[in-house]
Amino acid sequence: MKKMLIFASLVLVLVSASAFIPSCAEMAIYDDVIRLHVLANSDSEYDQSLKLYVRDAVLLYTDELIGGAADKEEAERILEASTESISEAARLAVSEYGGEYDVNVTLSVEEYPRCVYGAVTLPAGSYTSLRVMIGAAEGENWWCVLFPQLCTSLAVDIGEVSNESEDEDEAADEDDYVAAGFTPPEYRIITKSDESVTYSVKFRLIEIIEDIISAFRD
Repeated sequence: MKKMLIFASLVLVLVSASAFIPSCAEMAIYDDVIRLHVLANSDSEYDQSLKLYVRDAVLLYTDELIGGAADKEEAERILEASTESISEAARLAVSEYGGEYDVNVTLSVEEYPRCVYGAVTLPAGSYTSLRVMIGAAEGENWWCVLFPQLCTSLAVDIGEVSNESEDEDEAADEDDYVAAGFTPPEYRIITKSDESVTYSVKFRLIEIIEDIISAFRD
């Protein structure tokens, strides 16, 4: 009888714990996302304002480039083949704003902290990233999700999307996120991580697992 109680208790613990283990579909958030990272020349008021002007120009340009991409791999191929034209679009924006800085654009893997975009929270970890470096690129930076097109398709105004935004995105529901390119499990993990203990624990486990995977990569 005692052995049966111990066995039943172990089964109960395992079943309860399984609810917190992130699924492969939830972990895929790292493989399915391309981030945009815009680095200002400096922290001067002018350079920070210029950064936002260049950001908007790059978002509008890349929106047309990858708007028809079926998945992250296709979007990545398009962006990789278009880094020079994106650079030119950014340089044009700098010139229009009266600046004289050069702009370099690269597509690489970068480490990001946990970020909040309105109702969305993305876990910390390694993401494919389009880096737009203005001048010395030593100023405060700006980032968002380039693909799926969270920066534009789920934002009322590009200028309202920021690293510190905590505004609720009431207009977007699961269908909107899926239409933008997220899977239903990804939608749930990035929008419900603060709503329940289960998703909060899952979210943290995703970050821990990604840390371990990144350590092995290095």
